[in-house]
Amino acid sequence: MMHDLSLHDEGMDPDEYGEDYYENQAGDDISSVPLIRNRRKYIGFGLVVFGFVLVFGGLSAALLGGEEHETANGVEAETPIKHSPSDREPPRYSPTLSPVKAPVESPVEAPVEAPVEAPVEAPVEAPVAEPTVPDTPEEPEGSLAPSHSPAFSLLSSLIGENLLLDPESLPNEAFNWLLGNTRLATYDSTRIKQRFALACLHIATNAQNDGWIDDQGWMSNDSECGWAGVTCHDNFVTGLNLTAHGLKGTIPFEISLLSDTLLALKLSRNSIMNKNGELAWLGELTKLRLLELDETFLQYDGIPIYIKKLTDLRVLDLSNTLFYGELDGSIFQPLQKLLYLELGGNVYNSTLPQEIVELPQLEALYIYDVGLEGDLEFVSDLGPIFELWMDDNPLLIGTIPTEIGRLTTLASLSLSNCDFSGQIPTEVGAMTDMEQMWLFGNWLSGTVPSEIGNLGALEIFAIEDNNITDVVMPTEVCDLGLFSVSADCNDNWGFTCDCCTCCEAPCPVANLPIYSSRNDPS
Repeated sequence: MMHDLSLHDEGMDPDEYGEDYYENQAGDDISSVPLIRNRRKYIGFGLVVFGFVLVFGGLSAALLGGEEHETANGVEAETPIKHSPSDREPPRYSPTLSPVKAPVESPVEAPVEAPVEAPVEAPVEAPVAEPTVPDTPEEPEGSLAPSHSPAFSLLSSLIGENLLLDPESLPNEAFNWLLGNTRLATYDSTRIKQRFALACLHIATNAQNDGWIDDQGWMSNDSECGWAGVTCHDNFVTGLNLTAHGLKGTIPFEISLLSDTLLALKLSRNSIMNKNGELAWLGELTKLRLLELDETFLQYDGIPIYIKKLTDLRVLDLSNTLFYGELDGSIFQPLQKLLYLELGGNVYNSTLPQEIVELPQLEALYIYDVGLEGDLEFVSDLGPIFELWMDDNPLLIGTIPTEIGRLTTLASLSLSNCDFSGQIPTEVGAMTDMEQMWLFGNWLSGTVPSEIGNLGALEIFAIEDNNITDVVMPTEVCDLGLFSVSADCNDNWGFTCDCCTCCEAPCPVANLPIYSSRNDPS
């Protein structure tokens, strides 16, 4: 609570002091010690005069007149002592020290009453007439008249008045911070909402306790567009990149107040722990084009149903979370603009939903290590796929279908560590955009098709840890001058390969970062 009185120690926070600190100090203008002593002097002198009255009756009238004149002078000196509007505190000294009571007890009432009546008002009126209370009722602790703030009207209509005023709530803490901004009156409703939402996010994820790795600018009066990880367009927040920022706790629902402008949200590699219904804010961010939640502790039975509302999504990464359970294809069907989908590292134990296979613009699908079941017959239904990784799914069985040759746009294929068997089909030679192919860790057999030599863009070819024995790597493959070639070409398997860079599993896994649409979802 702010006070009108100045602090005695300049530069200190007024909130650190109670009201007692602002009481008048010794030496202030309203101190009454000298006046009390003067009044006592005049009272003693009056008693002496009464003695003379009893002895010298003829002189009593004259002496009494002189006493009245002196007492009157005392009243005139005291009466002008008034309290100014800024001196509303009670005097430091107890009213029992006032000169009022002594003359009242005197046996001679007539001469004493006249001088006593006037000073009774001066020392008593100040504390009664002007108590030290605010002119207006106090608002809840920590707020600056929230009910009179346009920001209060806006935010209370969105999240509720009671929650906003609850001193124990996250919104109340964020709102009080917002009110401290001297430029608040210049912000439109979108700026108010986004500053409030970002404050809630910062507070809820333990930034103030343990500290984010990088929160430069956050919770300052500077423009939020300059805060670490925040991207803006025309002063409106369009992107949040808080990857590996050290967030801890749960993402608050108030982040959904960014829904009008937010296009990209990256929360990967943080200790965030929303569970089930605590992820409902996802469904409010309907303008998102990019959403990355990988390597977090988010938990849900399957894929959060709220994601089906994000129909503008181009990039979705839910890998390596605590999502588990059967994949529900209906969640993906509305995501017709999706280009990039990563679901790996979770536990689904189901087949690949046809709704994912039929996404018309899907270019990259990563569904590795999820307990995926079934076979590869779906490949004929894939659209213009560019990168397909399905490795580490030992429940995937069957052969590599010949229809795979139709994927002429496919540049990166990983089917390693599954349970595929049979011959590598010669049709792979039709995938002329292929740059890297990992087929190791299966039960493939037979020969290596020489048609692979038609893949002029190929850089990585890995077929070790299979049942391909007693064969020679085709010259056409070796003539490609590959960056990395690995096969079971040691003496135990009878596989001859003059160009192999590794002949015994496990071989180093080479990887070329060739997909760029993830970084440009527009």
